[in-house]
Amino acid sequence: MNLWAVLNTALNALNVNKGRTALTSLGITIGIAAVIAMVAAGRGAKAKLDDALGAIGPNLVVGMSGSTTRSGLRVGVADGAFTSADADAIRRELGPMINGCSEITQFPAIASSEMGSYGTALVGGMPEVFRIRRWKFRSGRPYNEEHVKRQDKVCVIGKTVADKLFPNIDPVGKTIRAHGQRFRVIGLLEPKGMSITGADQDDIIMVPISTLLRKVMGKTKTLLIVVEARSPGLVDQVKTGMERILRERHRIRPGQDADFTINSIRDMAKLATTFANTLSGLIFAIASISLVVGGIGVMNIMLVSVTERTREIGIRMAVGARTGDVLNQFLAESVILALIGGGVGITLGAMCAWVIAIALQWDFVISVESIIVAVLTSAAVGIFFGYYPARKASMLDPIEALRYE
Repeated sequence: MNLWAVLNTALNALNVNKGRTALTSLGITIGIAAVIAMVAAGRGAKAKLDDALGAIGPNLVVGMSGSTTRSGLRVGVADGAFTSADADAIRRELGPMINGCSEITQFPAIASSEMGSYGTALVGGMPEVFRIRRWKFRSGRPYNEEHVKRQDKVCVIGKTVADKLFPNIDPVGKTIRAHGQRFRVIGLLEPKGMSITGADQDDIIMVPISTLLRKVMGKTKTLLIVVEARSPGLVDQVKTGMERILRERHRIRPGQDADFTINSIRDMAKLATTFANTLSGLIFAIASISLVVGGIGVMNIMLVSVTERTREIGIRMAVGARTGDVLNQFLAESVILALIGGGVGITLGAMCAWVIAIALQWDFVISVESIIVAVLTSAAVGIFFGYYPARKASMLDPIEALRYE
């Protein structure tokens, strides 16, 4: 019996019990759909993470005030741990390896204009911060070194602040009042959206670091030092160099806890990727269980089918069908059952992935590799769980099969 005849016979047999065929394929459908949806969701999340890192700066190294205890809790430093001299030392010693360095600190404040008020934060930084963080300007310009030296009351604002305080107008040239000070808006940033931590990067009022420290906060130390390495390959060297310089300047002995921690954006991204991969692995394991259950269902139904069609098998063998013909027919039925479930599962999984992508606002990515794997997996399940019933059918004694009622 040729392949076409085997497939045609198998399809006709499955068509007799459409409801049973559909229910038998359901377990495989669910398993394949879960695999397709989670692979697509994982790729979409990875693409969104890459975009977020590109917006932040994938080569950033961040020094944060406060130490981490053995229990994993951060002990904060209320006034900050870093001075401008710390940042100058990093610029001087790591200059060939970095694109820029800026001390940063922030102060919560109620900002107001003639058109309203809004609770946000004043963020102080050096002019380099705009290049390091890859901020682009929709209008106006950044502040410069002269503004920092003179402690000028100028600011650059994000789109969220602009929408709240200056709806439908260009804020450049306008005045913002915050913490008893009046700041002139000299620049409006292009929107950047949410960060990888879920924070709104456009909810920001950037001012010269000297202005914020001396005229608003009355302090000299900052919470952060942000450095951009010249290339991904230099990130670890910059991180090690920053830790060495800061430990020397802060007189921290070997083995003693520092009053700061150093992390790179790449390290943070690895944590997010590890979490996503762990979750995807868990879903994949659950989907695999569903595939096994679906495969057992296929085997069970095929065994029932062999019992129901014992007399039919006897007649086929009596008119000349060989053992291999019977084996191939029932094996083809089980593979087709699994492929039907796989085909529906691919469609359902793609639809679920599309809904997830819309809901979470990331790219809809379906890989050809995952579809090929799904098809091959479906066929493998059909062959693996269908072989025993098919073998049992092919080993029936024709005489006994003809006598079966």
